[in-house]
This record gives sequence, structure tokens and C-alpha cells, in this order.
Amino acid sequence: MHHQRRDARPEGFDARREFRIAQHVRQLVEQHRAAEEFHIPDNGCVQQPPGAVARDPDSLRAWSGVGLTNGRAATYGWLPDPAASRARQREAPHQVERIDSDDMLTCFARVDPYHRRQDFESLLQLAETLTSRFPNHPWSHQQHTVALMQLGRVDECARPVQRALQIGPRDTLRSVVRGMGASCHFGAGRHDEAVAEAHLAVLDSPTQPGPQPMLAASPWRHSKSEEARRIARENAGRPQSTRQSLQRLLVGTDPRLVSARDRLNATLQDLGVP
Repeated sequence: MHHQRRDARPEGFDARREFRIAQHVRQLVEQHRAAEEFHIPDNGCVQQPPGAVARDPDSLRAWSGVGLTNGRAATYGWLPDPAASRARQREAPHQVERIDSDDMLTCFARVDPYHRRQDFESLLQLAETLTSRFPNHPWSHQQHTVALMQLGRVDECARPVQRALQIGPRDTLRSVVRGMGASCHFGAGRHDEAVAEAHLAVLDSPTQPGPQPMLAASPWRHSKSEEARRIARENAGRPQSTRQSLQRLLVGTDPRLVSARDRLNATLQDLGVP
């Protein structure tokens, strides 16, 4: 069933509001025109009052944003009820299929079940379809990078990372792509490249989980222990700088990825990173 899509930017949406939530989630909200309106109370938990989907249940942009924001917020522990967020995340792909099964956002939403099931072989097949059908959208190449990384094919990640960055210089997920590039470089033993990519990821989004531990681990692996300890001290206590933040990102079971993850975890443990 197809419906004519309408612009779903809700009244009163304030894109300038300062959120104490990771920058890339705030950017996703802006990009998808406030699928959910986040605000942060004093206790630091994210709350979600009724947002764009309540005003327009046939808004493709709104439902697409619901899936993206809820998935990331639940993954990184930014919501008080992760189970409810996961339920909203699972609902979103069904809703976008209902609204327009051939839209680009609907095609992108199809990656979600593969992520949740950690079915990265199927994700790779879908990503190849996305890069063929939407070659000029950075998210196609981002999903290609994710699949390759989680399958342990770290030597093949550089090309889709560079393509995503090249065609999306203002993309809201730029720091995510750089973080994945840093992980792939580390897994392939290219520690200088890992440091450079992680540094740029942190500049793009200081709250993006993953790059900060990579900044510490790579110099340590490259015999620059004092620099590594300095970085670890500077980032101590930040939730995005823990070993657990990386464990959430590197979840594949390919032996090559497992080996890279174990090396990274051991290095961070040696540095005293919790």
C-alpha cells in the first residue's frame, strides 16, 4: 500500500537545543526531521515524548528516524528502557514498508534485521545492492564497510570508507564511518592509519563510541607507550572510552575480527582502560 508522503517536520522542533547525548544521534534527529523529540532531564536519562509519528503516522522520514535513533540509543545505553527502544526499532522497518516499499529510506531500513541477528553475510549482499542502486549516498558505502569489518575482511574496508567520506563531506554519520575505518586499520595492523582516522572521528564527534580507545591502543601497539598512557588518562571516566564501548561495535565472529578484538581488548586492559 502506497501513500503520498508528506513533509513530517513537527511544529516546534528546535534543532538548536543542546542535547547531552552523543552528537551523531542529535544529528540523526535533525537529518530525519525529528522522528522523536529527545530531551535530557537532570538524571541524565533520555526521554521521548510523542514526536513526529504521532502527528503524522504516514511519514516515511519520521519512521525512518525512529528506527535509527532508537537503535543507537538502545545500543549505547542512552535510554532508560532499552527493551522499549528495541521494540520501536523493530517496528520501524514494518512501518516504512507499509508506507512506500520502494523508497530509498525503506531500502536502508532493511539492514536493521541483519544487524540485530548479526547476519553479516546477508548484510553484505544487501549492501552490495545498495551501493549499486544508490551509489551516491554515503550510507550505502557505510553499510558495505560494516559488513566487511564484521566479517573480518579488514583489508577491504578502505575503499568503501573513502567513498563514503568523499561523497558525504557533511554527512551526519561521518564520525561513525571514520571510527569503522580506524577499527579496520587496527585489525589490519596499520596502526598509524588507525590513529589518524580515529583522531578525525573524534574531531567530527567527540562523543562517538569507539575512536577514543583506538587512539590509545594504536600508539601502544606501535611502541609509543607514553603517548598511549596519556590518551588513556585524558579519556578516563568517559563512557565512550571504555573497552565495553568497543565490544558493542566489534561483534562479528570471524577469526580475523576476533583476533583483532582480543588484541585491542588486551592492549586497553594493559593501559588500565575499564
